[in-house]
Amino acid sequence: MREIAEEERIELDEKGFTEALATQQTRSRAVGGEEKKRLASVVNLFRDAESQSKSRFVGYGQLRVEDAKVLQIASSGGLEPALISALGAGEEGVITFDRTSFYGESGGQIGDRGILEWPTGTAEVSDTQKDTVGNHLHLVRVSRGELVPGQVVNGAVDVQSRLAIQRNHTATHLVHAVLRHVLGSGVRQAGSLVAMERLRFDFTYHKVPTPMELSLIEDLVNRWILAARDVEIDEDRSYQEAVAAGAMALFGEKYGDRVRTVKVPGLILDGGRSPGKLESLELCGGCHVRNTGEIGLLVVRAERGVASGVRRIEAVTGEVARRHLTNAGNFLREISAALGVSPERAGGEVTAWRTRIRELENSLAELRMSKLSDQIDAGSISEIGGVTLQIMEVPATPASQLREMVDVLKGKLGSGIVVLGTRSEGKVGLVVGVTKDLTSRIHAGRLAKKIATEVGGKGGGRSDFAQAGGRDADRLPGALERVPQLVAEEMEDG
Repeated sequence: MREIAEEERIELDEKGFTEALATQQTRSRAVGGEEKKRLASVVNLFRDAESQSKSRFVGYGQLRVEDAKVLQIASSGGLEPALISALGAGEEGVITFDRTSFYGESGGQIGDRGILEWPTGTAEVSDTQKDTVGNHLHLVRVSRGELVPGQVVNGAVDVQSRLAIQRNHTATHLVHAVLRHVLGSGVRQAGSLVAMERLRFDFTYHKVPTPMELSLIEDLVNRWILAARDVEIDEDRSYQEAVAAGAMALFGEKYGDRVRTVKVPGLILDGGRSPGKLESLELCGGCHVRNTGEIGLLVVRAERGVASGVRRIEAVTGEVARRHLTNAGNFLREISAALGVSPERAGGEVTAWRTRIRELENSLAELRMSKLSDQIDAGSISEIGGVTLQIMEVPATPASQLREMVDVLKGKLGSGIVVLGTRSEGKVGLVVGVTKDLTSRIHAGRLAKKIATEVGGKGGGRSDFAQAGGRDADRLPGALERVPQLVAEEMEDG
């Protein structure tokens, strides 16, 4: 932002930005903190209750559980959650069951949602969380009937949501392995999000991947998907054995003596842009597809830096990826039709148009500068308090060219103040330039701000250059007439 502002000769209000950022961060922490505190309170309530017992997760192999028993219910509204004896229609709360097929958010994978049914009622599960001892906390809203501890219900995970999440989770593992293959073994996972609509993968890397590298990463992941490799999951394995076999463990994560591993048999890459072997073996408690072919397709939508030495890839899979490519194809066809060329030639045609536009803009700028030079005469130059002023209204001109005009006129004056104003579509553009020898007496930013108030606008900038805008174009001539008086006031204040 500083570099752009410097190029545009705009003064940044960094103090105001810092204050506004701090305020927003405080607000975000307060909101997020309250949610975390509320959930922590619920966890403590369940842990302290005499009937507390760890729920059993059976959702790897089945998405529906018959006859799950409600263990505990807590209110989720209000400042102080509390254990309650019943949850009625229209009420929201947090529930634990003796067993569940709903995955609790962890390892980057979001929690499951779905429905609960019993003979006299139904409820919606909007999210599932997991505490440190493995209890699955179901965030529930009762639609009909009443839930009480001991109630037996049937729970069904939203199938389409879970399948989409599984596609994205396995795809995340493939992305991780391919990143290490293409960018080097120094790449390490630094965070992830596995949601229904997308996946996000943060990784350590010291520079920006090239477009060719990103294209190769996407290509290799999709080759792995098309190879339709069966995903091999070992539910109970020695931690030492898994690590010795090459399983990737997340830095900072705590693992027990027994772990769960997810392996995706790899590909032998003979020749091509990146020969070698692809393979993936990770410690993971998440949900995955049975075969990479189920992922269907992966499209990388974005790649950017998020912190020092940390970058982020965002991608979509399955139906979302297909829709993305369909929309992109439609957009390309619209562009090619507008340009009157085939889709294959659209890119080159756009480049040619941009080159032609730049040439025309440069020619127009030269014409404007020539016309302005013809307009400059003694009538536009005045003097006040020994300071030379050049004040002019010029034809509608882009801001970048106004800045160039100011530089040219300052150079011709040698010492003085240049004020240019322009009108376009009912709005006013103003630029103010002050030569270096006068900035101790007259500040361009303050002068621009005062002129802007005359045309119903605002502005500011550095001591030697500033720009402003206004909403009342009819008042521009009067505002320019006021400039000598405003300069005189500036010199008196100085």
